[in-house]
Amino acid sequence: MHRTIITLLLCVPMLANGAGTSQEGRWEGRIAIPGNEVHVVIDLARDKAGVWTGSIIMQGLGIKKIKAPVLVVCGSRDVLYSVYNCTDQASRYTKSRSHKVAIIKGAAHALPIERQAKKFRSRLGGWLKHYGF
Repeated sequence: MHRTIITLLLCVPMLANGAGTSQEGRWEGRIAIPGNEVHVVIDLARDKAGVWTGSIIMQGLGIKKIKAPVLVVCGSRDVLYSVYNCTDQASRYTKSRSHKVAIIKGAAHALPIERQAKKFRSRLGGWLKHYGF
């Protein structure tokens, strides 16, 4: 399940970068995750500066039921998820005993493979160490 979600989240920005104006708008569909089918909504649009922005909504993942600590990491230059969306996403983990947001300055959407990957690994490593991993 995690691989499917990660693949989806990494591929959508690549599609947006090469897309023309005909790609703007909303796409709705279903993706099959082993043992589960998830409804997905993707909104893409260009802002006034011509930069792609958008959102991905995956209904039915049950994030409101998660009780474990949660770290939501976003890049400050992410055109798919703004910093506001990152904070909003973290706030949805209402049952979690701790939900934190980490913003990686200068990073975009593909945090683990960008120039700022070292900052990402450091932030994630510190969070995991805090919880005994």
